[in-house]
Amino acid sequence: TNPQWYPNLKVTANFAEVQDFIHKDGHAGCAKSCGPGAAEVEVEKNPEEHVEKGFDIEAEQTAAKASCLCVFDVDRTLTTRQGRARSCPGTKELPLVYDGAFGGGALVLSDLAVGLQDTFCGKCFRGIVATGNVGGPGSKARSVLLEQLGGSRWTKSSSWSHSSTGVNSTLVVSAGNGKKTRTRAQHCELAQRRSQRTN
Repeated sequence: TNPQWYPNLKVTANFAEVQDFIHKDGHAGCAKSCGPGAAEVEVEKNPEEHVEKGFDIEAEQTAAKASCLCVFDVDRTLTTRQGRARSCPGTKELPLVYDGAFGGGALVLSDLAVGLQDTFCGKCFRGIVATGNVGGPGSKARSVLLEQLGGSRWTKSSSWSHSSTGVNSTLVVSAGNGKKTRTRAQHCELAQRRSQRTN
């Protein structure tokens, strides 16, 4: 959202190109990428192991080829103001899921969250950097948002990190203003470490 921070980086850049740009520019100590195929995962190597577990091999292989990462905030990005589902086309209210942000109420998924698969990010790995606590550990809100992002297949994690204790997941909470940029850089470092383990 701040193109002036990324001169000469194309809007269509894939994850490896973004990581290489950040590495070259010296931001956040991000390592050089392993190239566009670095996101390859276990399923590409041994798909027969996943058949027994009931995995959708085609979906796993699609995720394995992802070479970009989309990171979202939650409040007013993946969610919409409570009570506004009827006046916001494409949103979805979940009356049994509590959203404590901005006074609280039933969680309303934004049109972005509902239609994420149909956006550019539908072919990218996905993560969250939230200012708030996203309902707290074990909450329905966290489960719903993880599901909307495509589950651990697309986030490469089902656990949530707290920004103050270090980023060990692509799902990060309590990254208050001023911490989000550093947290996104840590996402990049995490992706690099995980891609090195799969190669």
